[in-house]
Amino acid sequence: MPYAGSLGIRRGTENWKPAADDRDRLPEKINVTGAEKFARSGRFMTQAKKLYANFPNNVWLASWAGDSRELEDIVSEFADLGQGGEYSGNIRVMSTDLVPDGIRILETIGFESPARVAAGDFVILHSIANVDRENLATPWMIFHAMFDDVGGAPADFIPSWDDLMGDMYALDKMKFSDGSPVDTSSTDDLGRIFTMGSARTGRLQGDGNAVAEALCQELLTKGGFRFMSDDLDDDSISIMEDLAEHVRTAADEFRSSTRGKLLTVSAS
Repeated sequence: MPYAGSLGIRRGTENWKPAADDRDRLPEKINVTGAEKFARSGRFMTQAKKLYANFPNNVWLASWAGDSRELEDIVSEFADLGQGGEYSGNIRVMSTDLVPDGIRILETIGFESPARVAAGDFVILHSIANVDRENLATPWMIFHAMFDDVGGAPADFIPSWDDLMGDMYALDKMKFSDGSPVDTSSTDDLGRIFTMGSARTGRLQGDGNAVAEALCQELLTKGGFRFMSDDLDDDSISIMEDLAEHVRTAADEFRSSTRGKLLTVSAS
């Protein structure tokens, strides 16, 4: 099913500051006007339609233009006060049933006509605050943000997450066919193995990012996750084959577990 549409954009509080006991959380660079302009753009819409057409459930986006920490605090208050039902996850990714709790949250924050959303749809409530290339909340990066966190949140909707974490650590043990080690901190090395856009353009770095990008490629492209094995030794090919198998399993779990869910994601 396709990208179902946008539930609108709600702006956060201007010059919002975290509570005094929460100042240790990293400050964020905010360009709300630029982020909101991008979220309303034809470029964003085109990307969302293309990528989310590969997802089986209707995907709705509800965008929060402001400091993601304020959004986290608002959604956490629903959980703490029992207003939003049962929550799972951590600060960066939180999930709850869409009906009735998720709809109530969306209505309270002020999103447009959440009654349009069907009980089996998937709604992503995500932050948009930056426009620099590394933090721009594109439709792809909104999904990436759900997986780019080893704090446990993905395990709530991907039961086999531990298998992917094992694969992540195994990536550091790989070698090229000439015997040289694969450096997962090297964009050049990962670009010789992975095939998604971030790898082809020299922006993929780190084993955790590699796993997150593999999941995005599996979920959001027609061809799914693909890798190049020509430069790898046999043991490393086996490691990548294991990753591919676990990515397919994790993607199936994610598709199933997000049906009828609201996920709140700190995307930028």
